[in-house]
Amino acid sequence: MPYITLLPKWSYKLNENGYMLLDYISILARQNAEQIKQAGYFNIGLETVRAYMGLPTPEEAGDDPKRLIFEPIEKAITEIEEKQEGTAFKITPSYDTEYKNIHSYLAGYLKIELDQPMQDSLTLIANRQEKEYKLEQNRIEKAKQKAAESTIK
Repeated sequence: MPYITLLPKWSYKLNENGYMLLDYISILARQNAEQIKQAGYFNIGLETVRAYMGLPTPEEAGDDPKRLIFEPIEKAITEIEEKQEGTAFKITPSYDTEYKNIHSYLAGYLKIELDQPMQDSLTLIANRQEKEYKLEQNRIEKAKQKAAESTIK
C-alpha cells in the first residue's frame, strides 16, 4: 500500500538532512497509525535515521563520526523543531548521553509525539485504509469462491 504525504510549506526551507528526516517521519507516521492511535507517539531508531538520510556508516565515517553522523542528525532535529515552531509534533532523542562511540549513539531512537489534531487525522486515514483493505479482502474471497464454484461445475 503506497504512503503519500504532503509536507508542510515550512519543510521546503529545511536543509537536505532536515527535509529527509521530516520526510521519513511523515512516511513512518502513516505506517504507524495504529501505534499512534494507541499511544500518541512512535519511535524511530537512530540507525535507521542515519541510513535513510544517506549518512555514512560508522565504518565509512572512520575517525570523524561526530562530524559525519552525529552532527547532521542533531542539526536536522534542531532545524525541524525550530521551523515548525512547536506545532504538530515533538521530537525527543533518546540515547546514552555518555555514549562512548557512535555505535552506542546509533542504538538510541527518536520519540515522535504527535499533537491531538495530527493524531485525529492519522486515525481517520488509518480507519479508512483498514476499511478499504477489508473490502478488498472480501472482493478477493468472493472471486476465489466464484472461481472454485465454476471449476466444480
